[in-house]
Amino acid sequence: MSLVSLSDDAQSFSDERGSLNILFESHGISLKRSHSIKNVFRGMHWQGFPYHQIKLIRVIEGEIIDFIVDMTNFKQGIHSTTLHPSKGWQMVPANYAHGFYTITNCVFEYFCIGDYKEEAEISFSILDFLEKEHGVINPMMSFKDSNNMSFNEVTSKSWK
Repeated sequence: MSLVSLSDDAQSFSDERGSLNILFESHGISLKRSHSIKNVFRGMHWQGFPYHQIKLIRVIEGEIIDFIVDMTNFKQGIHSTTLHPSKGWQMVPANYAHGFYTITNCVFEYFCIGDYKEEAEISFSILDFLEKEHGVINPMMSFKDSNNMSFNEVTSKSWK
């Protein structure tokens, strides 16, 4: 048996919201860490077949509201929960879209099983839900996330 060497090829992306560091990525497994300032929304993102991803997530510092949507059963709606370091690792199954809103400055980790394929990603907005259910108005978002289809548009389609 031989050990696999992990390189120091970490990639980093940053903007006014914070940063994303890809700490490790190989053979369908990746470890990513994001740093986000307070009032940032990242998501909702999901990859369809055959590029499903399972995500293990955790908050290292700070506090977030985490959001998931079952892409195979929209009748279940949008689920949210508050996460902070004491909650430990949480799993996001492959059939769920995922996103989060930062209540405080935050360090967040993703362990992903399955390759990231931007062209297979489906992204949608839950801004109405954020405002109605959590009182969040005008969160900071990426250009991509701020121009997504609405949750209602997503629910009118069939995703596998």
